[in-house]
Amino acid sequence: MKEATLIKDLLTFLEATPTSYHTSEYIVKQLTQLKNPFTVLSPDRTWNLQAGARYVVKRGGNVLAFILPPNKKAPPNRFTIWASHSDSPALKLKSLSTLEKDNCHIALSEPYGGIAMHSWFNRDLILAGRVFLERNLQANQSKQAAQLLSSSFETKLVALSEIPVTIPALAVHLKSDPTPPNGPASTPNSELELRPLLGLSSEKITTENYIETILQNHIANKIKDKTSKSKTIDKKSVHRKIRGWDLAFVPAEAPSILGVSGEFIAARRLDNLAMTHAGLYAFSSLTNASSTTNKNTFHPKTLPILAVFDHEEIGSNSHEGASSVFLLQTLERIYDCLSFSYEELLKSLHRTVAVSADMAHGSHPNYPHLSSDLTKPLLGKGPALKKQGHLRYITDGSGEAFIRLLAEEHKIPMQTFTGRSDIGSGATIGPLLARELGATTIDLGAPMLSMHSTRELMAAADHLTTISLAHAFFTTSIIKPHS
Repeated sequence: MKEATLIKDLLTFLEATPTSYHTSEYIVKQLTQLKNPFTVLSPDRTWNLQAGARYVVKRGGNVLAFILPPNKKAPPNRFTIWASHSDSPALKLKSLSTLEKDNCHIALSEPYGGIAMHSWFNRDLILAGRVFLERNLQANQSKQAAQLLSSSFETKLVALSEIPVTIPALAVHLKSDPTPPNGPASTPNSELELRPLLGLSSEKITTENYIETILQNHIANKIKDKTSKSKTIDKKSVHRKIRGWDLAFVPAEAPSILGVSGEFIAARRLDNLAMTHAGLYAFSSLTNASSTTNKNTFHPKTLPILAVFDHEEIGSNSHEGASSVFLLQTLERIYDCLSFSYEELLKSLHRTVAVSADMAHGSHPNYPHLSSDLTKPLLGKGPALKKQGHLRYITDGSGEAFIRLLAEEHKIPMQTFTGRSDIGSGATIGPLLARELGATTIDLGAPMLSMHSTRELMAAADHLTTISLAHAFFTTSIIKPHS
């Protein structure tokens, strides 16, 4: 695929995935529509796996996709795991009710992750996420029949792109002191100031059901669009009570190409959808390779895995985060279905190399002093290997040797990022994967600017080289150093 088409594919991915739930849904759809499609597995059903087959399992914002080795008699030598995360900083909705102040309805929100607060003002935002609706039973359905359903609830993904809202900033004239610490550079109050303005007060909608009514109308309109006009629509079937929800305000602006020569990509959620897309694209293109003798296929003695986790921005400590047992349980189920022993699983894990792919801080040309000398990634110079003495980035010498040889063999530029010792630089899912799997894990990512803002920036060239690196990782025959 040409470079311009690859970047266009990334932009399409970014625009279609405002939340982690949309991301996991998008990935499953992509994998099931390939020339060699994946079969969707349900975590709560019995698995009947076949050697050489392709499978994908989704749970919330999590996705695990894998391809089983063709030889059912011999377990895979190792796993090759490209892991990333699907969530990004956002403003989580706190209540379906609103506050009514000064003839306006305002929503209550709270920061999700380490947001760059000032970037959220005067920006078009949309409400997006998932809602849980109670299923409507038909008149001829008994309670016993209802119990046979996979769930008593129906999950709906929503993105209210037709209703953009905003958080207006305070005019500079009204600030008592326009200079820091009380002026524009001061930190906004996350409880009182990060409140999206939804609309003017109205007697038609009360504060108690304001947002729920908007959501119900949005869902009803979507159902009507999919239903033939000749059919009568039961109002009860489209206006159902929302029993639960995971919603957030996210930037509405579409991604774009910037720079004199189109060098830059500007978008919401580049951290970490760019790394997720790189893994997905490499994984999908290799899956579509028709011949098992083709060099552009997965290594025959490995079990390749594309892993996407949720909740990284808030510590990963959930049943959908990298700290959960979801990945390890999936590996155990695979080996059990193929009649491989637990001993064989442990041996495969010991030989495994996992990549924790998460965007890196690029050196900012306006603030070069905030990067560490000799180990500062530059935009447009390739992905960066991430290392840190306290192992918040988990790469050790063994993983570094593996990835540098891989990059050299495929002529892929590889930078290094360590960050300044006197400035915190964040964390990744790398240490969590290493702990849960006991496998050699490598932290790396493409450099970027404006991380955790509503509009992040990266070099298009770095995304292309990261895709090449992911492709090389899945196909390599390099064996990691012995511990």
